[in-house]
Amino acid sequence: MPGWLAHMQESPEDSGPFVDGFLPQRMAVLNEIVARAEARGEAVRTALDMDALMEACVGPFLMRSLIPQSPPIRRGEIERTVDLACLLIEQARQAAGDAPVVTQPASPPDSGGRIRPHG
Repeated sequence: MPGWLAHMQESPEDSGPFVDGFLPQRMAVLNEIVARAEARGEAVRTALDMDALMEACVGPFLMRSLIPQSPPIRRGEIERTVDLACLLIEQARQAAGDAPVVTQPASPPDSGGRIRPHG
């Protein structure tokens, strides 16, 4: 990933497959997830900054793939990423005038489990 990003900086004309393929595919998946949440009454897309949500979801994992010798991703880091995404969704709900949704944590506290990024 670091090599590919460096290449895109040096040769922006070669970034088409990433910009035209990778990013829209990820945004389509995120849109589908948010649409399902909206159908359940848990999100409001019209008030939601989808770019900020994408950055919140992808950023921590992308950083791990860019920094050599990064330690494995721990469950707590994943849970913080999910919490941040939920906060952005909740802020959008409040901005749209919807009542807040009270949720329970998705999983027990960090048990020290490790998850390795792909790649």
